[in-house]
Amino acid sequence: MNRDKLLNYLPIILLLVPLMHLAGKAVVDTHQLLKPSPEVWRDKLERIRRNDAPYATTQHSVVVAGGRQVVHWTGLEETLAPLPVVNRGVGSATVDDLTYLIEALLEDLKPRIVVLLPDRSNFHLRQNKRPIELLNDIQEFTQQVMTNDSIAHIYLYPPLNLPAQPQYYQRTKELTEKLISWANTQPHITVLRGNSLLARVNKQPNPRYFHSNGTQLNNQGYLILSFILRQQIKQDFPNWFE
Repeated sequence: MNRDKLLNYLPIILLLVPLMHLAGKAVVDTHQLLKPSPEVWRDKLERIRRNDAPYATTQHSVVVAGGRQVVHWTGLEETLAPLPVVNRGVGSATVDDLTYLIEALLEDLKPRIVVLLPDRSNFHLRQNKRPIELLNDIQEFTQQVMTNDSIAHIYLYPPLNLPAQPQYYQRTKELTEKLISWANTQPHITVLRGNSLLARVNKQPNPRYFHSNGTQLNNQGYLILSFILRQQIKQDFPNWFE
């Protein structure tokens, strides 16, 4: 290929480079999602920990754990101020994965609150959990969290109903009912009903709170989740916001 032809193709090549990068990342993420061992997430969690802000070990810190919905959770730090927030969103990690990695998840932290927002990966591919199975996983996660002496409370969001994945709505409904029934017997655990405030009157997720692909909350949707959490923490621990 001569120099002139190469120059003609150069703009196309430059446009393809970022697409190739995204494709490669998608392959890696899919491989991690399908791989059965939770060890696949340890390196990613370690990278997240290295980026923790200096205030991560501050008293009254709030640790938010989960998968991709937590990774992209924007605006929570501002909404919960002055409480410090530590994001522990780990790829598409399942609740099983997070429980397995609980020591690394909370290492060097002294959180007063842990928030769990399970990823949709619990419902498909290598997990494909039934509601009762995911309930058991969440119960095990909370038991491990409560071994940390600093914990005052755990807040649980059921997996989010996403416009692009209606096949999981019934499972989420059944899980939510089971979670609420169980949490009512646990004085240090509260279930937050994010899906109800992200839905239309017909109880289907409202697209206005999601990106156009229907698989991810937008800023407005995350603001609703953040506000729900702040209001509940303020109700339970009013002195923390003084």
